[in-house]
Amino acid sequence: MGSRLSLFVGIFFGGIITFYFLSTIEADPEPSQLYSVAERDTKTLSLSRSEVPIDPGASPVPEQEEAELRLSREEVKAIKLIKARFLSGDYLTSLKLIETHLEQEEHSEDFLEWLQKQLQAVLTATGWMKIKTGDCEGALTDLARAVEYGKDKAISSGMAYCYHQLRLWDDARAEFQWYLEREPKDINAINLYADVLESSRSYGQAVQVLEDAIEYSEKQDEIELLRRKLSAMKKKEVESYFQEHSQSRNFSLLFHGEVSSQVAEWVLSTLEKAHEELIERWSMKPLRGPVEVVIYSQETFTDIMIGGPHWMGGVFDGRIRIPLIYHGLTEQQFWDNLATTLRHELVHAVFADMTRRRPLPAWFEEGLAQRFTCEGLACNVLEALPTPGDFFSEADFEQSFTQYGTEKASVIYKQSLYLILCLERMNGFGSLRDVVEPITHQGPLDSDSILKRMGISFESLVRIAGESWQKREDLTSSR
Repeated sequence: MGSRLSLFVGIFFGGIITFYFLSTIEADPEPSQLYSVAERDTKTLSLSRSEVPIDPGASPVPEQEEAELRLSREEVKAIKLIKARFLSGDYLTSLKLIETHLEQEEHSEDFLEWLQKQLQAVLTATGWMKIKTGDCEGALTDLARAVEYGKDKAISSGMAYCYHQLRLWDDARAEFQWYLEREPKDINAINLYADVLESSRSYGQAVQVLEDAIEYSEKQDEIELLRRKLSAMKKKEVESYFQEHSQSRNFSLLFHGEVSSQVAEWVLSTLEKAHEELIERWSMKPLRGPVEVVIYSQETFTDIMIGGPHWMGGVFDGRIRIPLIYHGLTEQQFWDNLATTLRHELVHAVFADMTRRRPLPAWFEEGLAQRFTCEGLACNVLEALPTPGDFFSEADFEQSFTQYGTEKASVIYKQSLYLILCLERMNGFGSLRDVVEPITHQGPLDSDSILKRMGISFESLVRIAGESWQKREDLTSSR
């Protein structure tokens, strides 16, 4: 099971800073209207509001009095165009216009000075726009340029977030420290910082950070969540005393010292082979960096998975976390189950990397995670269900399955695989590659957009699959 409602990072998926001008322009005017606005409307671009969970606060660029600027009529028009582009959210064009004018020597000193003073705000806005689309590499380039004109909380929060996303732990650690010195009560930033510290194996410091956050927080529900996280982190700290580390090309494995090195090597080997298969057979993209994998005892896994349903047999929450479950299994069943769980959670890890942790529809990701770990008759989801029952609605399939109880979760997982099998039957074996290959961190990731290449809407797919489900059609027989 993949938890894209990550315990730490999911809250940032939709975030982007919204910038506003301290100006009289209230809409994006047409070019013909642009120059009718008061010609001396030349106030500096500035930040005045944020919709980002890490709140950078107000960080205005110092204003120049309008009367102090000595500008030609063409320079006033240029300023209005830059501001209009910025206000409309077209930060890239605004930045390009500024850079183009700065290269032209014939402009007045006042105009060139005004352009220079806009760069921090425009570069910061451009950086956060790229963060929203999952392009943290591009965002860091813009934010690093913005720092040249002075560092503020908006820049720092963006850089810290991107370093976290790119798993650059040392850089993330330093940036979160800078930011939290200035915003010590930002609970969301503290959660991410604790996650960075866990990846750095600095559990004691993570515990201290969470304890401080509880003191800062004024919301009871927030305090309760922080207490659960603190309890889990303390258990992770104790577990870390007994953990050993092993590394392969794409995976970094932590495991209890009682687990043999042979088991650790088998886990890494299984993951590497599965990773190659996902790329070659299913057109998924190679991981951009090592994924952390942690193996626990069943008891420890239950203790640390705060907020998760008790039926989880593994989870991806930015790390692949797997319990070793021996009870009631033969030796062969144990190895088979462990291999299936590793492959399943790896699918979530690779998708998270492909989309830069933007969430995919639950039915699609969970259905594919099951499909990529089963073959032939093993994919038959009807065997375990004596009666078909109702087929779930579109809305049910779109939501995270972790909110459901054991019985409902079991059925909706099977029906998600059934949707994928139905899609495969309609479009031919191997067609799932055509669905997976276009998925990136850019563009829409809703169900209809994903299915567009297959020429079917999600509503139609649910209806067709539901009809087959009621007839108890074994879709594995058509493959």
